[in-house]
Amino acid sequence: LQFLYFIGKRGMQADAQAQIIHAIQCILSPETANNVRRDAEKWLGGILDAPGGWAIINWLLETDKQPEVRQYGASMFKRKVMRESASLDQTAAIKVTDALFSRFLQESVSTVRSQLGTSLALMLSSFPSDNTVPMIIDRLGQKPCSLMQLLILLSDETGGADSSQLEAALKLGADSVIQLLGVYAMRNQTPISQIVRCFSALVCFIDSANLLKSPFLDLIFNPSNLVGTDPDVMEACNGAVRQICMCDDHVLLVPRLASLVPILIDKASLDTVAHTLALIGTTSALHIVEECCKSPNPQQLLLVSTMVNCITHVDPTTAESTFSFWHALRNAVRGINEAQRDVAIGVLKPYLEQALQALLQYSILPASEAEWGSFDAHRHDVAAPVFIDLAQTLMMSRYLSFMAATLTEKQYPNWKELEVRLYAMACLGVSASLDAWATVAPALLSAYVSLTYVEQHAKMRATFVTILPRLSEYLSENPPALKSAIEASGAMLSHKGGQALLRICVSCRRTIVGNAAEFVPLLMNIFNSCDQLPAEEQAAVAEGLGVVAWSLPEEMVPNVVNELVGKLMTRCTAAFSQSQVVVLGGGLAALCSLLQTAAKWCQEAQMDGVSSQPTAVGSAWSSVWDTLWGLLSKCLSIEPLAEQACKCFSGLVKVASDKLSQASLTSLAAAVTEEFRTKPNVAYLQLVGDIVETHASIEANKAVMTKAVKDMGQVGITLLQAKEGQPGFADVEVCKGVFKMLGSAVKRSVVFEGKRHKSVVAPAVVAEVGQEMLGVAMHALKSEVVIDTETVKLLLVFVESFVGVDGAKQLLHAGVGPQLFSALLFACSTKSSDALPPLTKAISSLKLCARQAFPAWTQEALTHITTIPDEAKATFLAAVTNGVPSVKLAVDQLHRVAKSRTALL
Repeated sequence: LQFLYFIGKRGMQADAQAQIIHAIQCILSPETANNVRRDAEKWLGGILDAPGGWAIINWLLETDKQPEVRQYGASMFKRKVMRESASLDQTAAIKVTDALFSRFLQESVSTVRSQLGTSLALMLSSFPSDNTVPMIIDRLGQKPCSLMQLLILLSDETGGADSSQLEAALKLGADSVIQLLGVYAMRNQTPISQIVRCFSALVCFIDSANLLKSPFLDLIFNPSNLVGTDPDVMEACNGAVRQICMCDDHVLLVPRLASLVPILIDKASLDTVAHTLALIGTTSALHIVEECCKSPNPQQLLLVSTMVNCITHVDPTTAESTFSFWHALRNAVRGINEAQRDVAIGVLKPYLEQALQALLQYSILPASEAEWGSFDAHRHDVAAPVFIDLAQTLMMSRYLSFMAATLTEKQYPNWKELEVRLYAMACLGVSASLDAWATVAPALLSAYVSLTYVEQHAKMRATFVTILPRLSEYLSENPPALKSAIEASGAMLSHKGGQALLRICVSCRRTIVGNAAEFVPLLMNIFNSCDQLPAEEQAAVAEGLGVVAWSLPEEMVPNVVNELVGKLMTRCTAAFSQSQVVVLGGGLAALCSLLQTAAKWCQEAQMDGVSSQPTAVGSAWSSVWDTLWGLLSKCLSIEPLAEQACKCFSGLVKVASDKLSQASLTSLAAAVTEEFRTKPNVAYLQLVGDIVETHASIEANKAVMTKAVKDMGQVGITLLQAKEGQPGFADVEVCKGVFKMLGSAVKRSVVFEGKRHKSVVAPAVVAEVGQEMLGVAMHALKSEVVIDTETVKLLLVFVESFVGVDGAKQLLHAGVGPQLFSALLFACSTKSSDALPPLTKAISSLKLCARQAFPAWTQEALTHITTIPDEAKATFLAAVTNGVPSVKLAVDQLHRVAKSRTALL
C-alpha cells in the first residue's frame, strides 16, 4: 500500500492510521459539532481524493476494522469509483476491480457488502467486454448468493445512453447464467426466490426462442410457486412474470402468459395479482383483439372480464394498477383495419360498457365536499385518460350516445351520479370531433335547460360549462338551441356562467350577428343582471358582448356601445359616489374587456383592409370619451382600482386615439408619474409604454412622451436603488415594468420614414435613463439578489433594443459595455441555473454590439469558465466566443485560461 509504505518509512504509520480512524468516527458520531464534522470531511476527502486514496480505502475495508469504519470505506469506494473510474487506465482498472472482488467476497455485513457490490457493478459497467459475464462466473460461481447479487446490481446499470456495450455483454453471457441458475435450483441449497429474482433481472437479455425452452418458465409458472403459500416465492415469481411482460421481444410468450390467467384468478386474491394480470393483458392486447376477430378465446375474455372487476375493487390502487390495460387495448383496436375493428368491438362491447360503468362508480364525487378539490385533481390525472381510452375503443359517437342516454333524473336520483356522467363526457374535450358532439347536442342541451340538479348544484353547472364550447357547431346551425344555451348560461352567472357565455359568443359569433335583432337584446339583458357578480364574471360577460358588438353592422355599433358603456358608466359612477370599491372594480373589469376586444378588432380589421368598421367602433368610443376619461382619472388614485384603470386607459387611447389631445396626454402622464412615485404599481409603467407605442408617429406628442419616459424611468430607478446597504432590485416586478416601458420607448424611438430616422422619444433621454437602469441592473447582477429568468430576459431584450438608439452604442463601447459584460459574467457563475440561458444570450448579443471589443472581452469571459456548471459550459463557450475571427484564436484564449491539458479538455 503506497500511502502506508510512505508514512511507515517516517515512523508515522500508527499515528496516521489513528488520525484517519478518528476522522471517520468524528464524521459518523451524532454528537460531533457541524463545523468539526465539516473540517473532518474536508481533511479526509483531500486524502481519499488523492491518487493514493484507492489504497487507503482498501485498507479501511480490512476485516479487522469496525463495521461502521468498513461501511464508511465502502461508501467512499463507491464515491471514488463514480467520480474517477472513467479516468483509470486498463491496468489500474484491473487492480481496483480485483480489490473490489476480494473485499466483496470476504465481507459479512450486508450493508457494507451491498455498497461494495454496487461499486463492483459500476467498475464492470465502466469497462465492459465479452469476457465480463464469464469472469464473474469464474470468480463467484461457487458463491451463488454473491454471484446473483452482483448480476442483479449489474443489470441495474443498463438502460442508459452509454450502456450498449454492457447490454451486449449481458446478452452474450445470459444463457450461461441461466444454465448455472438451473444448477443452483436443482441443488436446492439456494432460496428459490433469490434464483427467480436473478432470472428476472436478466430475462430481457435472453433470446425469446431460448426463453421458451428454458425450464425456468415451468418453475415460475408453477401454480404452487406463482400463487403458493410462500409469500417471498410468490412475490418473486409474479415479479418475473411482470418482467417478462415488459420485454418488447417476448411476444412468443403470449400464449403461455395467457394460460396463467385462469390460475391467477382461481388461486389468488385480486389485490395480490392485479398488477401481474394487467401486465399480461397489456402484453397480450393485440393478440386478444386479433383473436376476437377470428374466434374469441375464453381465457383472454376472462382476462378482460377480470380487468373490469379490478376497477370495482375496494382498494383504489388495485383498480389503478390495471388502467394501463385499457390504453393497450385501445391501441390494439385502432391498429387493425376497419372491417376487423367492427368485429372486435362487437365482441368486446359488453366488457367495455361494463368497464365504463365501473369507472363511473370509481370517479363519483366523495360524500364530503371538502374532499372535492383534491378528488377532482386525482380523477383528472388518473380516470380521465381511461375514459378517453374507452371512448376511442368504443368509437366516440357510440360512447357519447351511451352516456347521453343516461342523463335523466328519474334514472339517477342522486345528482352526483349524473355529474360523473357529464364529467365522463367533458373530459373527452377535443378528442371527440364536433360531428360526434353534434349527435348528442340535443340531449345535452335538454339536460342543461331542464335538469333541476343544474340549478341546485354549482358542481353540475361547472361541469356543464366545460361541455358547452364543444357544441358550437350544432348551436351555430340551430338558433333556437343557441338561444336556450345562452339563456341557461345567463341563469348560471353565479358559477362560471359568464365563462360559458363568453365561449358561446366566440364560437357562435356569426350566428348571433346574423340574428342580431333576437340575440343582442338577450345578451344585453344578461349583461344588465350581472352587476353584483365577481369582477372576473362581469369581465367575461362583457368580453363576450364585445366580441359580438364589434362584428355587428356599422349602423348598430354606436347604439350598442352607447348602451353598454352608458349602463357601465351609470353603474361605476354610482359605485364611485358610494365608495363601493368591489362593484366599481367589476364595472371597470367589464369596461376593460370591452375596450380590449374593441382594440383587437380594430387592429384585425385594419390588417384585413376594412377601414370603415374600425372608424365606426372608434367613433362610438369617442362619443363617451370625456365622461369615461374623467371617471378613469379618479380611479387612478384608488389603489385596488389602479390596475384596471390603467388597462382601461391603454385600451381607450388605442381605440379612439384621435381624441387624445396634447393637454389630456400631459395631464395623464403627470398623474401617472405622481401616482407611481407613491404607489409603485407596474400597471402605471405599462400604461406609459402602451401610450408610447400607440402614438409613436405623432410628432406633437414627442416632448410629452419624452418627459413621461424620463420621469417614470427615474422614479423606477429610485425605487430600485439599494436601501440600507441592501443590493438593488428591491422590487423585481417594478424592475420588469421599467424594462418593459423602456423597451417600448426604445422600440418606438426609431420609426422608418424613407431612409431617414425620426425619433419620437428623444434618443438622448432613452440613453440617459437606459444607462441609469443598466447601472441598477449591474448592481443587482453582482449582488446576492435572486434574479428570475423572466427579468434577465427583459434585460436582454432591452440591451438588444438599446444599442439601436443614438448615443447608446457609444455608451456600450465606453464605460457601460465592459461593465455590463463583467456583471453578466459574474451572474453566470453565481445565479441559479435556470437564468444561465438568457444570461449567455445577453453576453452573445452584447458582444455583437461592440465587435472591436471581442479579443479583450472573450479573454475575460474565459477566465470564468471554471465557475460555470458543467451542463452550461457548452452554451457559455458558444456565447463568449461568438464572433471570434477563428477557431484557433478561441482555442488559444482557452489555453491561456486552462492550467492543464485536462482542464483544457
